[in-house]
Amino acid sequence: NLKYLRVNTNGSRILPNLQNIIDRGIEVTITVSLDGIGKIHDYVRWPIKWETVEQTLLGYKKYPVSLNTWTTVHVLNIGNFKNILKLPP
Repeated sequence: NLKYLRVNTNGSRILPNLQNIIDRGIEVTITVSLDGIGKIHDYVRWPIKWETVEQTLLGYKKYPVSLNTWTTVHVLNIGNFKNILKLPP
């Protein structure tokens, strides 16, 4: 009976079996939490590397899902916030 699935993630990997979920007609929204770009991300989200998250975002773009990001602004990333906003959708 599931029609809609919303996943909040740190972007460390693509949801397993995502294609199977989509094939069942379930509408999927993926929200990736970003606390910075590049070295700021690596510091705040250690041990997850920015390169991994970037590849995960690109991977999700290959699927028919709603993809968005979420940022909590705090003292460790406020100086990097302009870079977060420049991230392409």
